[in-house]
Amino acid sequence: MKTSPLADTKPQPVFRELSVVPPDSVSLTSGYSRSGVPSNMFALPPEWRRTFSTLGFYGFLRYLENRDAHLSSCLRTRRAALAAAEMRVVDTGDSPLELQVGAFVRNVINDTPGLRAQINQLMDAFGKGWAILEVMWRRDPDGFVRIDDLRVRRQERFAFDTHGKLWMTDAIADREYPPTPQDYATAPKLVSYPNDPAPMIAPRPQPMPDRKFCTFIFEPSPINPYGNALSARTVMLCWYKAINLAVWSDHNERFGVPMPIIHFDPGTSQQEIAKLENVLEDLKRKGGLLLNDSVKYELSETKSTAGASNSYRELTDWCNDEISKTILGQTLTNSEGRRTGSKALGTIHERILNSYHAADAQALSDALTLQISRWLTDFNFGTKIPCPRILLETHDPVKEVEELDIDEKLLKMGVPISVSWFYRKYHRPIPDTDEHALRYDDQNLFQYHLQYGVMTINEVRDRLGLQPVAWGEQRVMPVPGTTKSGYVGSVSREEMGISQEKRNEEGENKETDMNSEH
Repeated sequence: MKTSPLADTKPQPVFRELSVVPPDSVSLTSGYSRSGVPSNMFALPPEWRRTFSTLGFYGFLRYLENRDAHLSSCLRTRRAALAAAEMRVVDTGDSPLELQVGAFVRNVINDTPGLRAQINQLMDAFGKGWAILEVMWRRDPDGFVRIDDLRVRRQERFAFDTHGKLWMTDAIADREYPPTPQDYATAPKLVSYPNDPAPMIAPRPQPMPDRKFCTFIFEPSPINPYGNALSARTVMLCWYKAINLAVWSDHNERFGVPMPIIHFDPGTSQQEIAKLENVLEDLKRKGGLLLNDSVKYELSETKSTAGASNSYRELTDWCNDEISKTILGQTLTNSEGRRTGSKALGTIHERILNSYHAADAQALSDALTLQISRWLTDFNFGTKIPCPRILLETHDPVKEVEELDIDEKLLKMGVPISVSWFYRKYHRPIPDTDEHALRYDDQNLFQYHLQYGVMTINEVRDRLGLQPVAWGEQRVMPVPGTTKSGYVGSVSREEMGISQEKRNEEGENKETDMNSEH
C-alpha cells in the first residue's frame, strides 16, 4: 500500500464514530445533572420555565428559534451571506511540497459530497454560541486520509474543561476509549454552560480525542468557552412579544366584534343559566339561536379608545427592532420600512450588515483552517508542514466599486499593481496562456492605431503577449470599410487580420526566397 511522505511525523486519526446518537431520549437533554432553573430565568412564565427545565439551555434556545419567526429570519439573514460565500484554498508557498499540500486539501474540499452543506451547519453557532461536527475519517487505497463525512452533534452532549479539552457528558460513549483512573484524577472541573450557574456534574464524562471534533465558537472569551449565544439575548424580547400577542388577541376579541348579551328572568334556574352560557359559546360556530319569549338577546357595540390597538403593534415592532439590532446590528434590512428614510441611511445599514458578514467569514475561515486544513495536513504530510488556508470570500459591491476607482487612479499615477493580486481582489479568473482573453482595446484602440499607421503589427502583438512575425514591422495601410470610430464595417475582424497563420506562412516564404537569392 502506498503511503504519503513524512509518515514518521504523522498522527493517526480516529476512524470510529464516537458520539453515536442513542435511539432513546437521552440525546435530547443534557447529560449532566443540574439544580433547577437558573435565577435569571425565573422572570419567565411558568410554561417557559418548565420548557427550560425539560430541554436545558440549548434545547430551550432551539425551541425559541423555532417559535419566533422574526428571530429565525434574522438568524437566517446572518447565515445567508456565509452560505453563499465562495470557498477557496490558498497555498502557503510556491515550493513543490506546499503546492502538493494545497492541491490535496483543495481536492478534498471540492470532491467530498455534501461537505459544504455540512460545514454550513457550523453557523448554528450564531444563535447558540458554538456548534460542533464529528469528522468521520477514512484511509483510501493510496494511503492518504480523507474526510468521509461530517456529522452534526448537539451542543448539550459536550462540555469543555478549564484547559479547553472537549468532553462528552452523556452516558453513551464508545467503549473503545474509556477514561483511565488517571484521567479522572487529573481532569479539571468542567465549565458550566452560559446563563447557567449550576455546577457541571457529568455522570460519566468521556474525554474526546484530538482531531476528531470540529467546533466553531462565536465570539469566545476566557471565562466563557461556549461563545456568545445571540438567541439567549433575545429571550425576554420574545417573551414580551408572546405576552403582548395574547393580550392583543383578547383586545381584538373584545372590541373587534359586538358583545352578545342575553337577558333572562330573575327566577331562571342554574341549569337554564348554564344552557344559556352554552348558547353564547355556540354563537362562535352557529349563525342562529333558538330562544323562548322569556329570554331576550342583543348585541352591544363596545368602543375602544382611539389608537389603543396601535400600542400592541408598536410594542411588537419595538421588540422586533431590538432583535434585529442584536442579530444583525441594524434594522432596515429586516424591517418593513415603517418610517420614511433616505438612501444614505439604507446604505449605512447595509454597510453595517456587510461588515458583520465579513467578520463572520474571517472567523469561520480561521476555524476551518486551524482544524479541517490543519488535520488533513497532519495526517497526510506531518505536523511540521504548514497547512493551506481555507478562505470564505464575501462580496461588498459598493466597496468593490470604490476600491476599483482608487486602483484606476493609482494606475494613472504610475503606481504598479500586481496582476495576480488584481484578479484575486476582484474575483476574476486568470486566463490561461493559450486562451483568448478579452481586452478593453481589442475593438477600438489597436484598430485606430493600425489604421493611421501609429503602431506596427509587431508592436500590437507585443502588447497582446504574442510572438513577432517577419512581416510585422511595416506600417499598415488604412483598411477599406473602416468607420471613423475605428470599427470595421463590412470587413470582419478575422478578415482584417487576413488569417494570422496565412501571413506567417507568407512571411516565412519571403524569408526563404530572400535567403535562397543570397
